[in-house]
Amino acid sequence: MSKIDELYKVRDVLHKVDYSTLCGILDSYLPRIPISIKDFKNERFELKQKTGGGSNLLFRARILNSDTSYKTLSEISYITEKDKHLIKDYGRVNRPSESMFYASSDILTACVETFSKGENMERFLAKGNLVLVVGVWKINKPMSFAQMVSPESHFEEFIKDFQFSQNKVNIDSVRKYNSWLKRALNDEEQFKILEFFSEEFAKTDIKNGNDYMLTNYYKDRVLNRNSKYKLAEELDGIWYQSVVSSYQETNVAIPPNVVDEKLEFLWADTLWCIHEAKSKRISLNPMQQRAHVGDENILNWK
Repeated sequence: MSKIDELYKVRDVLHKVDYSTLCGILDSYLPRIPISIKDFKNERFELKQKTGGGSNLLFRARILNSDTSYKTLSEISYITEKDKHLIKDYGRVNRPSESMFYASSDILTACVETFSKGENMERFLAKGNLVLVVGVWKINKPMSFAQMVSPESHFEEFIKDFQFSQNKVNIDSVRKYNSWLKRALNDEEQFKILEFFSEEFAKTDIKNGNDYMLTNYYKDRVLNRNSKYKLAEELDGIWYQSVVSSYQETNVAIPPNVVDEKLEFLWADTLWCIHEAKSKRISLNPMQQRAHVGDENILNWK
């Protein structure tokens, strides 16, 4: 049986094994792990953003569940060391008690990612609106990422509910990039393994945290957190296309120490996010803007 067949068998037992057991199984299958490295040079307009004056920006959103906005930077950034015990379950690339900074290259995508599944999605579609706080960070230094494939099977997954502009990426460009990467890896099996983990990054039908154990395994391998295998190169995070935007925008997952070293917080905005059911369009309407951080990480809302 091929390695890819074995991986699909492992997917079926995620709810029957713990993470340590899963790592033991996958370590035996995968002495080599396929990686496509994205060297982000942080040149002006490298993320092709209209805002920022050429700076490359990352956006991170949180749903606001009260009448009072978040008061400190730590409430909208990664979870700090003293609060890591509050992380009880697996996230896309974080284990319990492990903090990770998730962000997007696009402000609308950052917002939609907060309600892309589960109770938050049901709430948004039922109410037709949510209030969110969005933090804005500037990339200050070049970075290196492990870049995932964009699985063709997920390309139009969210179009039924939300309408995103389709002017950056189409299915042909997804296929073109994947074909190029397959040739670059020069190994059909290694490409299929990378595609398998990329499908895990893209899936939205999450029943519980165990569904994220495979993406955490990949993260631990590429960020040198696997005790058995080490990479020669230290990477800064993981770069993957957003399913909720039909791959129009980029998401990143970055460890806190890299955020502190290579990103700079600029400001936070409070936005009213409205869903127009008939047109499927989402609009963002400003409520409070440009809260900069002051002493003791306090956000200075005007």
